[in-house]
Order: sequence, then C-alpha cells, then structure tokens
Amino acid sequence: MGNRLENKVAIVAASTRGIGRATAELFAKEGAKVVVSGRNEELGVKLVESIKADGGEAMFVRTDVTVPEDMENLVAKTVEQYGTIDILVNNAGGGNSQNFVDYTVKDWNDINDLNGLSVFLGVKNVLPIMMKNGSGSIVNVTSTCVHKATWGSTIYAYAKAGVIAMTKFLATEFAEYGIRVNCVSPGVVNTDIHKEYSAEILNAMIEDIPMKRMGEPIELAYPILFMASDEASYCSGRVLDANGAWAL
Repeated sequence: MGNRLENKVAIVAASTRGIGRATAELFAKEGAKVVVSGRNEELGVKLVESIKADGGEAMFVRTDVTVPEDMENLVAKTVEQYGTIDILVNNAGGGNSQNFVDYTVKDWNDINDLNGLSVFLGVKNVLPIMMKNGSGSIVNVTSTCVHKATWGSTIYAYAKAGVIAMTKFLATEFAEYGIRVNCVSPGVVNTDIHKEYSAEILNAMIEDIPMKRMGEPIELAYPILFMASDEASYCSGRVLDANGAWAL
C-alpha cells in the first residue's frame, strides 16, 4: 500500500473494467477512498470486494454516466458516505467503428453523450464541492486518435477533442479555487474498445506504434494517478499522452 492519495476521496467514473478498473485498484492501493461506478452492478460489487480484500476502502454506485440523475446520485452518495470529493476521473468512452457515411444521427448523439456529456455532468456536479473545499483534481481520459487519424473513429475523435478543449477552459476558469483539470490520452490499449476492431486493422495499428505493442490498463492508471495526485500540483490544463510513442 502506498500513500500518494492517502485520505483522498476519489470518484472513478466507468470503472468496472479496463482503464477505469485499473485506476480504481491503483488509487485504493495508494490510500484513496474509491467510489467505483458503472452500469454493471455485478462487476462493480466484485471490484469493491476485491479492493476491500486487499485492505483498501471502496464503495460502488450504479451509474449511467450519460444520465443527469445518475451522475447527481453518484456525487450525492459519495458525499453521504465520505463527506467530500477530492478527485474525479472521467473515464467513460467508446464509439462505433465504421465508415463515416454509415453513421446515423443516433450514433452521433450516443457517442457524443458517452464521451462528452459524461464529462460535463461529472464536472458540473463535483465543482461546487471542490470550490467550497478550495481544492480538487479532475482527470479526463481522452484519446490519441484526436491527433492520430484511425479508421472509423471520426465522431469519437470529435468528442474527445471537445473534452480536451473543455479541460483547458475549465483549468483556466477554476484555477483560482485551487482546482486542477487535466487529461490523460491513451493510445491503443488492451481493453474491450479495441477488441471491436478486426484483427487486420488492429495489427496495422500496432505495427504503426513505435513500441510495437498495445498498452495495458495499468500503464494508463499510473499517469492518471500522477495527474490526480499532489505530485502534479502545478499541472493544469495539460494533456499527458501515454501511447507508446504513437502520434508524437
């Protein structure tokens, strides 16, 4: 067990699997009281049980990050249980991989809601608490595809680029309250989102990465930990790439 987040209360949105799960586990090992959230209650409860078995502190709140009432409830339950919120990780993301002409208006709305609206709702609900505290750290998970075009990811990249812009504006607007807002930008990571690609496309993407491999979720959790922790106390409005030297 470490102490980089000792006594901090951290919400990790969309944390039942992948990067979010690895982040929740790492935060707990570093001393944070972690709020696990997601739509899959079975996975969420099992993760909390695992964290507690390892000596950590955690709770699960079932949450659809695109539903305003769910995000309000997530924040309310966290404050009810732990009294405050110090860290928010907006980890939700994903989108259909297909030719642009095949996208529908529903695809547009769904992808933008999952990747963009979720960040808006998370930040909007924690800001009053962090402003009152005079401190806070928000980490938004974006994507390398914002500046590295990949097949079938146009709307996803559009939404993630918006998250980066939002991050920079929020960092400027709320710096006077002691609130930092940063991004971590993954490349190709061994999670469910990249399992949607065909083997041919995925192999081509990996071949284009100088390190010649996908990243693992824990390799993104550590950059998120850094940005969330006091070690990054003078970093705000920044994007930290973790992508195996892809798209430099």
